[in-house]
Amino acid sequence: MEKSIHTLAQELKDHLKKDPLAASRSLIDFAKTYALNPQFKREALLLKLDYANAQDELDKNHIITEMLVMVNNIVSDYLKHPESDLIETQKYEARKKALHEHLKQNLHAQQAIIFEGIDLGKKFKKSNFYLQKINLVLRSGEITGVVGENGNGKTTLFRLVVGDLLHHEGQLCFPGLGHQPGTKPNWFQIKNQIAYIPQEIPKWQGSLRNNLHLAATLHGLIGKENEDAVNYIIHRLGLSRHEDKSWSELSGGYKLRFTLAKALVWRPKILVIDEPLANLDINAQSIVLNDLRNLANSLRHPMAILISSQHLHELESVTDNIVFLKQGEVIYNGRIKDFGKERSENSFEIECTLSLKDLETRMSGLDFNSIDHNGLRFIIHTPLSVSQQDFLAHLLAQNIEINYFRNISQSTKKLFV
Repeated sequence: MEKSIHTLAQELKDHLKKDPLAASRSLIDFAKTYALNPQFKREALLLKLDYANAQDELDKNHIITEMLVMVNNIVSDYLKHPESDLIETQKYEARKKALHEHLKQNLHAQQAIIFEGIDLGKKFKKSNFYLQKINLVLRSGEITGVVGENGNGKTTLFRLVVGDLLHHEGQLCFPGLGHQPGTKPNWFQIKNQIAYIPQEIPKWQGSLRNNLHLAATLHGLIGKENEDAVNYIIHRLGLSRHEDKSWSELSGGYKLRFTLAKALVWRPKILVIDEPLANLDINAQSIVLNDLRNLANSLRHPMAILISSQHLHELESVTDNIVFLKQGEVIYNGRIKDFGKERSENSFEIECTLSLKDLETRMSGLDFNSIDHNGLRFIIHTPLSVSQQDFLAHLLAQNIEINYFRNISQSTKKLFV
């Protein structure tokens, strides 16, 4: 027998007191299932975001109290319905089925191809640079990372995708934006669905909130839809305390967050963002990447994200696909989880105070193929039979003091060596 709404509500309140962050997701599901007033569903989402972004315990406790009150309000509102006692189970099952269908539809939408480039090429006569044979597919709900040293074609590729440069070779199409292969692209229609954030973020005048309203208006969102979109993205990216600030009053991390908000408030289908982590501290990098992962996965408005960064470890932790460019050519293009699957050796990166000669002497008791030095750290290549555990155990046995260690056997960092 299905549990009553009272029992579910009490379980949810107990959960909120023990693990507020995890329970806040359950609160959203509870609101979707039982809230007759649609405002409760929106407020449940905002409370979850507020709690995730709260900086001190006082704020967190206040938000928990609001969540508990909301549970009671949803129950009270639901039971005011004259037939609630008789049809509670039927309503629950109907809403659960509708939610299931919604999730299925959005999963299909997330897998849709938004952009496809086939053998794209771009030549620059003055610099003699040639970006060649680029095959790129961007799917909704996925993040594709582009990596490589500076000057190897990442920004050129991005400008081809967003229509700021015309390709000399190959072809491109935007199936998810209404453009079919073999037809002339309507760049006005296409660009109106793409958000591009370049390396150099342009300054803006006025308050953060007013700029967001303007960006939404320019893309056709007016009236209540405009207000709701701005309120949502401000809460979504944790900008509530900064919405009245000007450009000069924001830190580098919040300038980037604002730029993301300005790009996302009108719900683009593609987000292209060039080196967003360059000027951020470690904490800000993690927050921004987590935001991007969540935005790509959005059930309501999934998008395809194309991003470049020199911060390989951080980028690889959130991307679905990776493209490695070297001197305008593709060295690797595929799923990040598949990189290194067919490797012939393992590679371990370490930082220590030993010289190369001393390190080779200490490593003599372990089977290894070669040792490289990238100017900062050593890369030690071993046969596949030498596992990470074997390698670390040997370092410990040799009393080698390590300041940094990373297994890069399945990281694109190997391609930089």
